[in-house]
Amino acid sequence: MTRLVVIGAGGHAAACLDVLEAGRVFVATGLVDPKFPPGSRQFGYPVLGDDEVLATLRENCDAALVALGQIKSSSPRRRLASLLRDLGFRLPVVVAPSAHLSASAEIGEGGIVMHGAVIGPGVVVGDMAIVNNKALVEHGCRVGDFVHVATGATVNGDCVIGDDCFIGSGAVIVQGVTIGPRSIVSAGSVVRSDLPADSVFKG
Repeated sequence: MTRLVVIGAGGHAAACLDVLEAGRVFVATGLVDPKFPPGSRQFGYPVLGDDEVLATLRENCDAALVALGQIKSSSPRRRLASLLRDLGFRLPVVVAPSAHLSASAEIGEGGIVMHGAVIGPGVVVGDMAIVNNKALVEHGCRVGDFVHVATGATVNGDCVIGDDCFIGSGAVIVQGVTIGPRSIVSAGSVVRSDLPADSVFKG
């Protein structure tokens, strides 16, 4: 198994660790998070410190996973991805064994596809995206960088989701709709027409 440093020690990190454990492709060496004291343990894993330890950790581990969730802003995830790239970490794609990823789909670096998610044929998902548990991204969709498609959301065929968007739990994006960058679609919403950049949609 590939050794991997996990960045984050909150609830989303717990979900990511569950995917890692199920897949048995990667093994987490520990967690990096300034909110928890070094030497403590979260979810059975040691907290190794804050961002300052990453350069040292890179000496013995070349892969990292950003395990911070994303709702209002992708900025913390963007900052961490930039830092990890600068330090020379590899940002692998993590796919849960229970997920279905079409052979013709593409996932950018640092992405995670979680339990029961389905990504259809011809889908292109950008870097550092989260496709959360039981989410569906149908055929021909284009999903940008740093997008979070939350639990149980449905993105129907040929949709375009711009960079840095959040698609809430149980939301439905109707076929062919374009969501502009940095938009937030609230949980349970149904989006039937295009949204401009920086939209906050509740419907």
